[in-house]
Amino acid sequence: MKEKRKMNERLKDSYVIDFYEKEALKYDEKRWNTKIGEYTDFLHKQIMLSMHKDWNNENILEIGMGTGRFTQVLAERCASVSAIDTSQSMIEITTNKLDKKGLKDNVKLYNASAFELPFKNSNFDGCISINVFSHLQNYERVIMEISRILKPGGFFIVNFPNLLSYFLPYGILVNLNRKSLRRNVFTHWYNLFAIRDIYFKSGLKIVEIQGQAHLPAIRNSEVFYKVIKLINNVSRTSILKYICPVIFVKGIKKEEP
Repeated sequence: MKEKRKMNERLKDSYVIDFYEKEALKYDEKRWNTKIGEYTDFLHKQIMLSMHKDWNNENILEIGMGTGRFTQVLAERCASVSAIDTSQSMIEITTNKLDKKGLKDNVKLYNASAFELPFKNSNFDGCISINVFSHLQNYERVIMEISRILKPGGFFIVNFPNLLSYFLPYGILVNLNRKSLRRNVFTHWYNLFAIRDIYFKSGLKIVEIQGQAHLPAIRNSEVFYKVIKLINNVSRTSILKYICPVIFVKGIKKEEP
């Protein structure tokens, strides 16, 4: 039964792997090569860095490194970085970026699955996973794995599409369709109540939440750029964060009794 479950998970995961293998070479250009894309990239990094105050001397794991957007930022700040991805093409792109910046020796890259992390228990001070959880079909198991490899008191920063946002109808359609309405890849929108529940079961405690405003249907518009910045400024840490279409969550692994 256990082997059959693993085989089914690998089969489901393979669709996402195939998608990002094909997307790898054009991933950055399609998503971050516009004014809005640059702003979104900047905002992601700003939120991530603001959720943990002291990255120095930390041993950090990144799940789903992609093209190394956050890997480079972590390598410049942390004592040790391990990063995993299931796409070999993404790993090669990240390796080249790190090499050009002289950061290759600071990072260990692994072709591995988040469902079975190849690391010992209580091994990391922190873990990040940005723009990954929307493509996981068994996120509960991944959170359990993350809790396992974190040291007591270690942190986990993740973001995910927020079902209970002002994009509720869109999120419902995505969940019913079981894939993005704009790209042919498995996608799921989460609600914060379910996340809180699995965090509690996994021995994690949510300590901080930030929201990110996002309007994917509109592209390079100067008016949109100003509006989205304004919305983010007023909603990122206010009560409005709970209805933002993207939520960043920081959890802490509870200290052992």
